[in-house]
Order: sequence, then structure tokens, then C-alpha cells
Amino acid sequence: MERPFDAAIHLTYGVFRHPSFLGNLGVPFIFGPLGGGEDAPFRLKRSLGARELAKEIARSLVNKMALVNPMLWLSLQKSTAILVKTAETKGALP
Repeated sequence: MERPFDAAIHLTYGVFRHPSFLGNLGVPFIFGPLGGGEDAPFRLKRSLGARELAKEIARSLVNKMALVNPMLWLSLQKSTAILVKTAETKGALP
């Protein structure tokens, strides 16, 4: 027996960087919960060791690069609802 979907939800691992193609199904699409938009001030990051500082800088750069990913923009545009985990992530999204 075939049953149509009422909605599609893309559950994430808590990061906003990964686009979803479920918005193309023709049903309401819920994207989230998205996270990962938090970023500590550099003054605080200075107290980290070299290895951890490099990881945090790389994470910040990857987050910035994700914002120019057209597939992520398309996912956000096709979303009926976008769930975010924090206000910082909401502010990080275009």
C-alpha cells in the first residue's frame, strides 16, 4: 500500500553547514534543529593551546565558507520551517 508523506524533516547532527535536498519532495520541509553558529571571541581563543586554536580557527572558516554554498541557500529557501538550537545559530544563518 502506498501512502503519501505529509512532511519531510531533515534531522541534523547539530550543524547548519550540511544542505538537504528534502525540500524537493513537494511536501512541507522542516530543516533542523540546526546548530553550530556559536563562536567564541578571539580573546578567549587565545588561551587555547596551538592545536585547539587551529581547530577553532578552521571551524570558524568552514562555517563562513558554508554561507556561500548555493546548495545550503537552496535548502534554507525551500524550508517551510527552520529549527535552530541557539540564537547565535539563528544570527549566523543568511
